[in-house]
Amino acid sequence: MSYSTLFAAVLLVAGLGQRAASADNGPTQAELNAAAESSEWLLANRDYAGQRYVDLKQITPQNTSELRPVCIYQAGDLRPFQTNPLVYHGLMYLTTPSSTIALDAATCAVRWRHDWQSKARNAEVRAGETVVNPYRSRGAALKDGKLIRSTSDGYLIALDLDTGKLVWEKHVA
Repeated sequence: MSYSTLFAAVLLVAGLGQRAASADNGPTQAELNAAAESSEWLLANRDYAGQRYVDLKQITPQNTSELRPVCIYQAGDLRPFQTNPLVYHGLMYLTTPSSTIALDAATCAVRWRHDWQSKARNAEVRAGETVVNPYRSRGAALKDGKLIRSTSDGYLIALDLDTGKLVWEKHVA
């Protein structure tokens, strides 16, 4: 079983009993299914087809030389990392190897930040096994008022989209 298949299976099982009051905060499954028609970036590759493209009329070949950065955010991590930001209702959600951040997409103001405290005794070795790269971030998923992501020490966590508070955690690896 591949890592992504295992992650999807764990995500499904972990979410079965987790329908909380925030379930109506979206994105809903209908919104995720229609991601290709949305101007938001709801999935890591934008939509289920993995298009990584949004048809915005504001950017044209004629005005690309006028584009300027709107938001530059220093996450505070000392090592380089890559992430796929998600955008929903004006908020941009970023994941670093140890933090999850919600930014106002228009102003770059921090709405909330959740810093995961690793439960591994040692960043490199746990019970004689090598821990997955502690500087890796595999991104996140948005669904029913929650942001769900994995951690470098083998946990799957869900954060409330509005507050960033931990909703649940499950050790999966």
